[in-house]
Amino acid sequence: MKDSIIRYMAPSLAMSSIFQLLFFYAVYLGIQSGADWGWWLISVMCSFFVYSMIGNNIGLHRYFTHGHFSVSKPVEWLLVWCGSMIGLGSPLSFAITHYVHHDPKYTDTPLDPHGPIRGWKSLLVWFQQPVDPKVTPVLNKRLVWLVREYNWVHRFYVPLFILNAVILYLISYKLFLFCWFIPAGLSCWGISYSVLRQHRGLQSRNSPVANWDPIYEGLHHNHHLYPRAPNTAVNPGEIDWTYQFSKILRPVYDWRGQPGYDAEISN
Repeated sequence: MKDSIIRYMAPSLAMSSIFQLLFFYAVYLGIQSGADWGWWLISVMCSFFVYSMIGNNIGLHRYFTHGHFSVSKPVEWLLVWCGSMIGLGSPLSFAITHYVHHDPKYTDTPLDPHGPIRGWKSLLVWFQQPVDPKVTPVLNKRLVWLVREYNWVHRFYVPLFILNAVILYLISYKLFLFCWFIPAGLSCWGISYSVLRQHRGLQSRNSPVANWDPIYEGLHHNHHLYPRAPNTAVNPGEIDWTYQFSKILRPVYDWRGQPGYDAEISN
């Protein structure tokens, strides 16, 4: 009984899918609230920059998973909150899933947890491939650090997620609705779409409009070629918007995975 309860407190595809579907109810509540256009604008900005850019791209992806840079502890906690409140999982569950995705044995195969092989239905997280560490064991130094620092967020993810939502609701209904419920749900759908787009045709791709898409990490093929590179704009004329936005957090970048880094040092 205890093990079952603990299992349901951790992130799951079912939990993320339920939150995705609740997005439409959140929009209905927003319409019923009678809020003016300013609140809707705030909601869109929160979705794009607080949850998609800071929470997912910079936090869950670049920092917690790949360790492209280091930040101060308060900034790290901010990244934990913004990333975890999207509803797609904890830093630990995200990292495990992404490590499997980058493994050449699984990328763009039926075992790829990001699931592009399942087509458009993978927009709903439920249809993406779950990761069972017992079947596809993952171990590296970054994961050991995540287990040590944030296993508690993973283990109690669902109650912490609900508790934070309740606190926002108690502070202000419109804050809860337009600064979290609507924008976080929109981010869930947007991030799922970006994963599908990034591996269209079952291969990693750069978006042809990457320089005009500051939110969804369009230089994804570059990232697969150089997963340790803090700046995925490795060719002339490219812009890595996530790298550019990450500068506002005053990070210290680890350039050892950047193409040309060794050559610059030797010169």
